[in-house]
Amino acid sequence: MKWFKRLVVGAALLVPLVFAVAYLYLFTFGGLEREVTRRLNDLVAGRWGLRIDIGDISGDLVSGVTLKNVHVYPADTTRRFGDIRVRSLTAGFSVSNLWNRRYIFDYVHIDGLDVLLQKDDSGRVRLPSMGDTGGGGDGLLAETEDFALRNSRLRLAAAADTLVLDSLFLLAGVNIRDGTYA
Repeated sequence: MKWFKRLVVGAALLVPLVFAVAYLYLFTFGGLEREVTRRLNDLVAGRWGLRIDIGDISGDLVSGVTLKNVHVYPADTTRRFGDIRVRSLTAGFSVSNLWNRRYIFDYVHIDGLDVLLQKDDSGRVRLPSMGDTGGGGDGLLAETEDFALRNSRLRLAAAADTLVLDSLFLLAGVNIRDGTYA
């Protein structure tokens, strides 16, 4: 009977310790940012050849999240097309949709989008391929009826000059299904 009491007391002490360590790792030492960044990179690197870095994540993580200081760039540095940075991206979602890999959002609000596109020597704009590159599996399903883009900038760089569109705003609905963008 003594061993049973020791086991119960040990488990009662161990379970809160495990939760405390997990909480510290995820929310204090950046474990959540690393895990979300890893999963996003698994999704977009195989599908589009891009990498994502996330500076900070906040929100309740059950129905909404805010990503800050997001940087999107090519995974293959020899295919440099430019650079995408987002100061803040806020999205509302249903966990069940995300769990089933259906990216249906209540809202997606982006503040401070900065896109740099580059022209190559022939004058063509370099863009990442938006088709499936073999690592994506099923077609992407994503939609939101409340898409807002605020305080954004688009830069088109060429060897001779650069075109800059500043202070861009957009309110829209977005629907991506089976390779069709609407």
